[in-house]
Amino acid sequence: MLPSAFACGCLVTEPIEVAEPVDARPTIVRCASGEPVDAVLSPLDRDGPDPRKVLCFEVIDEPAGARNEWQRFLDRDDRPGADPGNGFVEFGPVTSPVEIVIEDEELGPAGSCHRIEVLVAEDFAAPGVPAMRDGRPAPSDRAFWWIGVVDDTVMSVPLENCR
Repeated sequence: MLPSAFACGCLVTEPIEVAEPVDARPTIVRCASGEPVDAVLSPLDRDGPDPRKVLCFEVIDEPAGARNEWQRFLDRDDRPGADPGNGFVEFGPVTSPVEIVIEDEELGPAGSCHRIEVLVAEDFAAPGVPAMRDGRPAPSDRAFWWIGVVDDTVMSVPLENCR
């Protein structure tokens, strides 16, 4: 006689609670050929052949295919009480990869240093403010780059000049 296939099984008579999926946070990473993220970059040479800086980043997010947006800020004051939208420059949808061009005219005089900040979220309520979802801010990430400005008369920028 063959043993029954159900002899060693169990019968669940109560509802099983399944945890709700947790929103994955988008994560900003450098492009393979891009500058490092959260780093002090080589200076923007105002008198060089190409007086601009191109920043490249990608966003890793689960579930795959999530739609995210990015916002870019220049020298944003993120101290408590400051307007979260100060320093807002531009925004766009996340494509892979995202390239942002920092033009020479955006930055101050030679010898100055500027903080470029990128925020990524599924949606924004306003510049610098991720939208609320289910009573809490949508998952987000941010990255920084510091760029010093040099020319033929100012050849380096002290890190103390970086905000």
